[in-house]
Formats: sequence, C-alpha cells, structure tokens
Amino acid sequence: MALANTALIAAKAGKRVLVLDFDLEAPGLSTYFRLFSDDPTRTRHQGVLDRLWQHVHYVSDPARTAQDDPFHVADLTLLGHRLLLSDLAVVPPGSIDFIPAGLSTDYGAKLEGFDWQRFYRDFGGAEVIARWKRAMLSGPWDLVLIDSRTGETEVAGICTQALAQRVVLCVTHSQQNVEGCGRVAAAIRSSAPEVEVWPVAMRVERNGTDLATGRRYLRDELGPYATVPSEDWWTEAEIAYQARHGQGEPLLLLEDEVRQRGTLLQDVRWLTEALLGGPLADEALALPVADRRRLAEANGPFSDPRLRELEAGTAALPQVLTWAESITAAGAPGSRRLTAALRGRIAAWLRSPPSESPEDIDRLARIAWDWLDPEAPEADLTALLALPRVLWSTNRAAATRLADALATRLTGWIDAEDGRYAVAVAGVVAAIDTLRLTALPPALILTRALHPVAAAKASANPSDLDLQRTLSVILDRLADQLVAVGDSAGAMTAVRDCLAIAQRLAAADPSNTEWQRDLAISLNKIGERLAAEGDGAGAIAAFRESLAIRERLAAADPSNTEWQRSLSISLDNIGKRLAAEGDGAGAMAAFRESLAIAQHLAASDPSNTEWQRDLSISLENIGNRLAAEGDAAGAMAAFRDSLAIAQRLAAADPSNTEWQRDLAVSLGRL
Repeated sequence: MALANTALIAAKAGKRVLVLDFDLEAPGLSTYFRLFSDDPTRTRHQGVLDRLWQHVHYVSDPARTAQDDPFHVADLTLLGHRLLLSDLAVVPPGSIDFIPAGLSTDYGAKLEGFDWQRFYRDFGGAEVIARWKRAMLSGPWDLVLIDSRTGETEVAGICTQALAQRVVLCVTHSQQNVEGCGRVAAAIRSSAPEVEVWPVAMRVERNGTDLATGRRYLRDELGPYATVPSEDWWTEAEIAYQARHGQGEPLLLLEDEVRQRGTLLQDVRWLTEALLGGPLADEALALPVADRRRLAEANGPFSDPRLRELEAGTAALPQVLTWAESITAAGAPGSRRLTAALRGRIAAWLRSPPSESPEDIDRLARIAWDWLDPEAPEADLTALLALPRVLWSTNRAAATRLADALATRLTGWIDAEDGRYAVAVAGVVAAIDTLRLTALPPALILTRALHPVAAAKASANPSDLDLQRTLSVILDRLADQLVAVGDSAGAMTAVRDCLAIAQRLAAADPSNTEWQRDLAISLNKIGERLAAEGDGAGAIAAFRESLAIRERLAAADPSNTEWQRSLSISLDNIGKRLAAEGDGAGAMAAFRESLAIAQHLAASDPSNTEWQRDLSISLENIGNRLAAEGDAAGAMAAFRDSLAIAQRLAAADPSNTEWQRDLAVSLGRL
C-alpha cells in the first residue's frame, strides 16, 4: 500500500517514477494501479519474470545475437508501460512507468520453474541485475521504487542489496516482524554497506498505550543497522493504522483531503517527501472533491458487477462478448478500468479459446477486431488470425468460413496501417506461419488475401525497397503453401516473382547480407521447382548460383553458423540433383563437402539438435551414394552412424514425430 501510494503522490506532484513489482511470490501492485492501467489483469504487458526467462533462453541459444538480448541497454524504458494518470491532473512531467511481476498466464508455473541458483551460476545473473541497476540510475526517472519481500525471490539480495541504493523496511511493532527485518538489515550492512536502511513503522496505533514501548524496541533492534536522516526519524517515520483503510486497495489521494492532518495520506506524503529530499506543495497534490469521489467510486471493489467477474476470471466467454458488444473499445468516461479488463480477457481467450463451438469462435473473432490494442495490435492479431486452427480438426467447413471472414477484415485493416505497415505485416505473417502448421487451407486463404494488398503498395512505391521486400516475404510464403496443396504452376509463378524482387534488392545493395541471403533462398526454391518439373539442368544452374552466394557469405564471416549451415544445405541440393542426372562423382564430392560442414557444426555444439539432425542426413546421403557405387561396407558404416544420431534424437523427445520418422527411415535402410 505504501509503495503504490508513494508512487502516485510523487507522480501527482510532477515527478517521473519507475515502479517494479519484484514481489514475485505475491505480486499485488497491478491491483493497486488497476484504475490507471490498461492491463489490470496482467495479460498484455510483460514483466520482471518474463524478462528473466527470456534472458535464460537467450543465453541458452547458441545462435543468439546482441539484438536478441532482453536486457539491452534501453530495455527498462521499453519494458515499463505508462500508467494513464490524466484523471489525476498530474503536474507535468509527472508519470509512472510500471513493470509488473509478469504476465498472469502460467505465472505460477514460470515462478516455480525458475531456478535462482542456476540463474546466478550458469546464466550471468549478477551481471544481469547490475545492468538493470545501471539502467535505472541512467534512466529518465526522479524516483525508482521496487516492491520486494524476503524469501526465495530475494536470493542473493537482489532487491535489498544488488538493486538498492536505499531500503525502506516496512516493519510493525511485533517481535517476529522486527526480528525478521533485523536479519535483513544485518545482511545489508554486512554485504552492501553502501545501501541506506530506513526502517518505517507500519500500522501504528498512535493512541495506543504501548506506542512508546514499540518505538523504543524498534530503535533498539534496528538502530545499529539504520542510516536514518535524523534522530527524529524514530518518532516521525510511521504510517498510522486507519480502520477505514483496512480493506481493499486504498488510493489515498482519492480518499483523504490533502490539507487535513492526521490522515494516512499525510503519513505516506511525509515518507514520499523524505525519499525525494524535499517538500511537496499542497496545490500540486490537491484534487477537486467531485473528481476524488468519482475516481474513488470507480476504484471500489464493487463499482461495477462486471468488473468483479472479469478481474476474478469467472465470467464466461458468451457473457464477456455480450458486454464487449455493449460498449465501444474506446470506452467512456469512468469506464477505463472496465475497458482494460475486457480487452485483457479477450486477448487471453484469443490465445487459449475456452470453447470449440463455431458460433463462439466466430463471435470472438468478429468482436476481437474492434478490441485490438491500438498501440500495439500485432500480438493480439497474431492470435486472432490463428483462430481457425481451433476448428480445423473438428469442423473444417466452419474453419474455412472463419478464415474467409478474417481475410475480408484483414485486407481492409492492413491496407489502412500505413504508419505501421511493416510491423503489421510481420504480425500477420507470424500468424499465418502458426496456422499453417495445423490448418494449411485457412492459412492459404489469408496469404492470398494479403498478397494483392502488398503487391499494390509495392507497385505504387517502386523505390521503397522495404515495401518490395515485404512483398517478397509474402510471395515466399504463398509459394510454399501452393506447393503443399499441389498447385505447381501457381507456386512457380510466386517463386519467380519473389526471385525477381530478390534480384533487384541484391543488386541495389550488394553489401546487404540479408538481401543476398534472400536471393540465395529464392534461387534455391527456383531450383526445387525446376527439379520438380523435370528440368534437371535448370535446377542445377539455380542451385549453383545459390551456392555461389552462400559461399561468399560464409567466407566473409566464417563464425556465422547460420551461413555455414546454409552452405551445407546448398551442397546437399546440388549433390541430389547431380545424382539424379547421373553424375555420381560430382554428387559424392558435393555430399562430402556438405558432410564436412555438418560434422564441424555438430561437433561445435552437441546439444544443438538441428545440427545433429543435419549431420544424420548428410551421413545418409553419403551412404546412399556409396551403396549406388557398390561399396556396401562403406554404405553400411555411414548408415549406422546416421542411425546412432537418429536414435539419440528420438529417445530425447519421443513426442517429436519428425525425429521418430527419421528413426524409422534409418532403421529401414539397414
């Protein structure tokens, strides 16, 4: 309570505040800030725990780049979401950037599964926290507040030592509480003596007969560790107990009069001024009585019966959709909290629909369009466009109808996103890629709808190379999907159009390695299509042109494992075509060169299953050529080496159908 109200008081007076909810075991600040947040149920904005997990995944990824690092220098500014304080009439530039504990989805599992000891031992945890502190100190904030409790979360003194400049110990006049805070204070003084310790007595009954005794006990026990500003601290640093504030999440600026003495607001204001190092003007903190009453009512636990069900997560899908239809997504005065709660529930259901009813899913999709986050719609859009997968296994006709309806809305929406077009298309393509895995025809419907919009924008702006590349990405997806449904002619047209764009881009900037890579991929796909049509010579020519580009890229940066792997794949493609054309010697030479790269990559990281599988395939190619040349012993040795890898992969993940299929094929060859 004290921290949330301190943040609001400071922001109201014109201070820029950053708040982190590091009380991971019992996060509660989102509830206090719900009146001013667009995400009161923690379904949209990532938080502390999400970024810690992302860091672990980043360190574990052998192909990581600096741009992937979730603790990049500007990350705290990007991670915090700005609370909506316009109703408080804050003094400019007052603001609160809030970083919650984490997304509520699977939060318990993520917290339970996070190994703090390994975080420090294996994943550079100390440096992560140090970088975070540097970001706090160099950021634009006048005050940084971190909510923390002791316990497993506080391993290695993250909040009380590593991140802190000053620790406010919220302590009551009870023996158990004082002794616990004493242990924390002693640890701070021992391990981080530069950190100031400010004990603040909470829930103090100032009219109680034991007040003097409690103050003396607190000073005796915590005084040796405290670094308080003055001797008066032990009688002034108190937050009184107020029965009327004993329930709920009181926002004191809304409930107490600024100039009235003896209120809880006055106590927390005193603490805020101590933290800021100076007094705050009454005029800066005052709110008109009518505004205070209106906001206090909106913040109350029973201000709207719909809110109670939404925030408790008990409202059923049909009911929530009915509520959403009854108001606009933009909301109305006094309904921001309801609007945010509705948007949060709709976003959560897009990711995990609670129903497989075609009627419910269709209604969810239709309404969700109007409730996309106007500031960052891509994440919700990705989930929205993937909805047909929910229906595909049980009702393909309904899934197809839904895809058609989504495609109609998509074309108008994407065409209007001029300022965010590239980002919007990236979100749509991500959704289509997800959908294609389990529901190819609906994915193709969406891709076909997206293509003419992208083509029109690229045609109208021929000098805009980014628009040209966006079109090439869509053509690439379209070609793959057309191949999968058996439309060879359509696939070839899309591949050729994609290649033409890739050639123009690569010629426009030969130093752009991404565009050179795109050209190599397009040439490779042209080769595949020509091979499928029986044009072996044309396929080999395209493969060799792709190989030449990949050789240049790999030579320019031998440490780039992605380019080394692409080179290996090109050599495999050439080997297969040469073998099909009767050039056994040329095929074997290509396969052996590919094998050498695959062996090098696999040896450099035995835990990389993709590279292990590549090696298994390369050994299989070698075995096939040796068998064709009559070298049965050599072929058998290669097949056995390939089988050994396939067996290890299949045993490591019995649910991976691709690896199980590889194992079956390898066994069949023996």
